Order: sequence, then structure tokens, then C-alpha cells
Amino acid sequence: MKLNKLFIMVICALLLVAGCKKDEEASIIGTWKVTSAVFNPPAIVNGDTLSDAYPIFFPNSCNRDNVFIFESGGVFKNDEGATKCDPLDDQTSVGTYILSGSNLTWITDTDTTSISNAAITKTTLTGTFTEDNNGTTIYVDATMTRQ
Repeated sequence: MKLNKLFIMVICALLLVAGCKKDEEASIIGTWKVTSAVFNPPAIVNGDTLSDAYPIFFPNSCNRDNVFIFESGGVFKNDEGATKCDPLDDQTSVGTYILSGSNLTWITDTDTTSISNAAITKTTLTGTFTEDNNGTTIYVDATMTRQ
């Protein structure tokens, strides 16, 4: 009788743990917006040491409302959001993305962006991308928040 109760308790514990692991799984599928970008290490730009990269890469409100949409089948969309910087720009550009391990790359007709050390939770997507600054590689740690 004690063995049956112990067996049932073990099964319940395993189901609980399995259920928790399933809840922790996160998918890139969805809509994301960049909410933070930090130079790592800090960058020297025009003689100034800068840590916050967000205002450099997203200088205007028309840049800050853009969203990145990852769909099943490797479809990527970059949506200009409610405010377009150039009224003649397409509202949405479409491309593809590849998520391989912790490397994420998205490709459109005009741009290719690669993020290393990509980590995805239910609410955030973080990773590091590189930028060439006159022959010097700059590393930027970015955070995207699920919308």
C-alpha cells in the first residue's frame, strides 16, 4: 500500500515537472519590438564613450515603433509601425529568417541581420549583433520584447 502511494506521488511529481518544462518552452514565432540596445564593450564614437546604442540605432519615434514579425516556415516581416519615417517606404518588408541553435539571421531584399547568443523566453528575445564602424567591429547587446 505504501509503495502504491509512493508510486503515485512520483508519477504526479514527474507530470508536474514535465508540465513546467513545457510551459518554459518559448518560440520565436510572434511580433517583437526592440526595447534596448547596449554597446558591449562601450563604443568610442566621435571621441565620446557610449554605452546606450538604442538612440543611435533608433533615433526617431518613427524607428522606435517598428516591429519584427517571425512566422512559421521561416517567414520574416519588418513592419514600419504606426509612424513611417518615409511615407514612400513600404509598410512591411518581407524576407526569411533562420534560427540555428543560438544564431538568428533574418534577410530581406535590403538587409541581412545576424544575432549571436540569441535567447528566447516567452517575453524577451536577447542577443548580440555586430556593426562595422569604419573598420572596427562594434558589438551591441539587444533586447526585443514580445508584443
